[in-house]
Amino acid sequence: MHLLVISILPAAVLMLVIYKCDRVEPEPAGLVLAVMGFGMLTILPAMICEAIGEGLLSVFLPQESILFQFLDAFFVIALTEEFWKRFVIRTYIWKKPAFNYRFDAIVYCVASSLGFALLENIFYVFGNGFGTGIMRALLSVPGHCTDAIFMGLFIGNAKLCQVRGNRKKYKMYMAWSLWMPVMLHGFYDFCLGMDSIFLILVFLMFVIICDVTAIVFVILSEKQDAPFYVLKEGDRWIDNPVWLQMAAASLNMDVPDMNPDTREGR
Repeated sequence: MHLLVISILPAAVLMLVIYKCDRVEPEPAGLVLAVMGFGMLTILPAMICEAIGEGLLSVFLPQESILFQFLDAFFVIALTEEFWKRFVIRTYIWKKPAFNYRFDAIVYCVASSLGFALLENIFYVFGNGFGTGIMRALLSVPGHCTDAIFMGLFIGNAKLCQVRGNRKKYKMYMAWSLWMPVMLHGFYDFCLGMDSIFLILVFLMFVIICDVTAIVFVILSEKQDAPFYVLKEGDRWIDNPVWLQMAAASLNMDVPDMNPDTREGR
């Protein structure tokens, strides 16, 4: 029983903390739990992709080589896992009416990531014991959460740019929503995979910096939270018909009259 508790508790506590930070318009609890469930399911395709990737790498490189460890950490493990975590957001959450504030992106990315981390944690803890559970509660599970926070920051900006018709910035933020957590995750795994005291010290500093930065971003993002669909920008209507239709639909309103002579405030 104690192994199950130490497996589940870290992800559950972190999810509750992030959920409670969403004060402006809290997300439906059932939807957040569903995202965690889908995050857990992504373990299977991730394991398959990682097995294939590591198998291909081992054909060309010896597994004990630094290059193998580097490519495996960044482009097999990190890229695979972060891709599937973000896949849940893009396919299941992106068009949900509840996904209407920028901070929502952090909540849902964390939910997907911690769902993945929870099931992964169960496998590791039951396979290696209570001590592993303690170490993973302090490092691995918070690491998944931190990566998801950075992913959510970029996902929120990407959604905002898509809603407002800025396709160039939308693509840029979507790319960063994958590559930023991949770089963080990859560096984390690479440092741990190398038998080096220096890299372990670097790793500890890296974890502290990432965790502190993520906490600061969560606090600032919560304070600056704003809806994607706001029908006014200053004292003028935004002249983007597609955006206006999406905004009006999300707010249960009729599309405003775009005639300059009849607009509010003119």
